[in-house]
Amino acid sequence: MHNRLRAIIQEANLDSSEYQWNAPLQDHTWFKIGGSADLFIQTPSLEKVHAIIRGAKQYAIPIFFLGDGSNLVISDDGVEGIVLDTKPIRENPPIQIISYHEDVYQVAVSAGVLMEDLILFSIEHQLEGLLHFYGLPGTLGGALYMNARCYDGEISSHFLQATIIKNGDIHTHPYKASEWAYKISPFQKNGILIVNALLTIKRSQLSSDALLQRAQSYKHDRETKGHFRYPCAGSTFKNNRTFGMPSGQIIDQCGLKGLQYGGASISDFHANIVINHNHASASDVHQLVQTIQTEVYRQTSFQLEPEILFIGRGYPQI
Repeated sequence: MHNRLRAIIQEANLDSSEYQWNAPLQDHTWFKIGGSADLFIQTPSLEKVHAIIRGAKQYAIPIFFLGDGSNLVISDDGVEGIVLDTKPIRENPPIQIISYHEDVYQVAVSAGVLMEDLILFSIEHQLEGLLHFYGLPGTLGGALYMNARCYDGEISSHFLQATIIKNGDIHTHPYKASEWAYKISPFQKNGILIVNALLTIKRSQLSSDALLQRAQSYKHDRETKGHFRYPCAGSTFKNNRTFGMPSGQIIDQCGLKGLQYGGASISDFHANIVINHNHASASDVHQLVQTIQTEVYRQTSFQLEPEILFIGRGYPQI
């Protein structure tokens, strides 16, 4: 594989500063867990990214697109093939208002833009609708991939279309309601890279200061719930409305809050958040997640579905 990876580096004309062999990944995730990537690439050039993806297809090399690493756990044994950091992939400017009609604005956003930066841009231009995502870790690309949802609002409700690279080719992917659902998007397929997206955001009658204050209230709520006290990936399990209550409440009622496995534990402040409280390994987290699923099913017959993604050797490729 090394020779094939080197061929991709040469064909994409990567500078030595744009790639790293056997690169540790734990500091590229919010969980602070994981092994190394065979080849880690960071480049702002969309042309080079396109060449990398074509090369990965040509040489049958696995490739994983890493955003801000806020919703995943990297395997202790690392990631085979290429890990491509999407944060540097930004157009100039990375966020811009394309058009507006009455009070609805169309905003083009590079997928590598952090959600917090997107919301601050919208506040500066007196746009509302995304405020409840303030404080949500991750990039726009990651939010679209997961169809991020919080405070009963989903990112898909603002999505118009995206520019993507699929199988080495560039496509425009428009919104289709049938492709979106709770924590489901059309981009959850092997080999799709979101390059940018066109969003709709409404103009507000409130001032930028008032909008910022409202956005900060959402971030404060996350902080008071303990979302940032320890390294973690936020909510561990999806909520299933048919269960009649949130997953965290189910886990709590099963008496599992505080349960530990190795350096991983269910947090004391929110039962649906598994934390890295003491140098946890990916194996610790995975075993704890499986234990929670088994015990909840034993007590309730509810099958909890993980929201966090397990990436790399030993886990199914996504």
